[in-house]
Amino acid sequence: MLEILKKSDIVILYGDLTNDFKMSVNWLYAFMKRQRLSLRWHTKISQKLPQQTEELLERFCQFVAHLRIEKCYEMCNIFNMDETPVWFDMAGNFTVNQIGEKTVHICGTGNEKNQFTVVLTCAAGRSFKIFKLVSF
Repeated sequence: MLEILKKSDIVILYGDLTNDFKMSVNWLYAFMKRQRLSLRWHTKISQKLPQQTEELLERFCQFVAHLRIEKCYEMCNIFNMDETPVWFDMAGNFTVNQIGEKTVHICGTGNEKNQFTVVLTCAAGRSFKIFKLVSF
């Protein structure tokens, strides 16, 4: 609000109000309540799982079990691997948004070149083993 009060258009219309403005956390919360705003964690549509997820997982488990028996694979020869990029310059996790909105978007920097990749791998027949592969 203080930055808005310093803008030339506001100063021309209302004069210099920056000395009279008393800032506080309570003022901020009252303003947000009047404007129906809240601090919100970001959400993405991709986070919503399909309704048939349980059925798909069960079918995949049956497929792997059948393949393991057919090909005579031991459990220790079955691995699960996942990789995910992590950006050095990541956007924050929350923003101010309208109350009641189901999806909250946060704009990022668009700088996708500054990232590294984390790879996690585990074997089915052993305890969890975590391996890291870092690439730039």
